[in-house]
Amino acid sequence: MQMNLQAAKGFVLASLAALLTALPNSAFAGEKRPTAPAPAQKKAPAFTPEERAKRRQQIKERLAKQVSELQKKKASSTINDEERQRLQRLEVLASRFGKQTSPAGAKAAVNNPAVAKPSKK
Repeated sequence: MQMNLQAAKGFVLASLAALLTALPNSAFAGEKRPTAPAPAQKKAPAFTPEERAKRRQQIKERLAKQVSELQKKKASSTINDEERQRLQRLEVLASRFGKQTSPAGAKAAVNNPAVAKPSKK
């Protein structure tokens, strides 16, 4: 009986080893797994200043519409927790969007938040 159990364990281990070597993505100690090629980064399309301003305006309008719809739901007390969180996030986004005056100024404000802007006198 003891011999049959050992034979069965050996057979299972041998079968498992054969199965693992047959798999294409298996790796054993010391072997290197084939690495997947890194996805190519998409380059953002270059917009003209006019196109950029138009897109910013479209985004601003969409954002304002979503915020107003959620605020109406909040006022009528038909808002759920998920929508309440979305409203809070969108309001933060809208306030940040409103603070940005020009694309050049917005980029500087986003990339360098620690840099203080000089006060106008």
